[in-house]
Amino acid sequence: MADPKLRLFFALWPDPQPRASLADAGASAWQSRSGGRATTPDNVHLTLAFLGAQPRDSATELSRAVQARSTRRPSYSLSTSIGCWRKNAIAWLGASEIPPALA
Repeated sequence: MADPKLRLFFALWPDPQPRASLADAGASAWQSRSGGRATTPDNVHLTLAFLGAQPRDSATELSRAVQARSTRRPSYSLSTSIGCWRKNAIAWLGASEIPPALA
């Protein structure tokens, strides 16, 4: 049997208050526009890189590599843009520029 694949991505999770604010904004204004359902605060994140379907074993290796390089939590501000993928019923909030701390 082939090794099952996982959809992997690198992401940052905002602190609880901004995460809750973003989830509230999505639940009110953008949920009705996208036709989708609201994201819970625990799932609000900033995707840095989407890796796609990867072998399950690579998740552990990638996690170790990131932990070995992570020395501090970066400080950054975001300029945002908002959009919607109607086909998937997904509204998104994204960075309009990549902050140097996240490059």
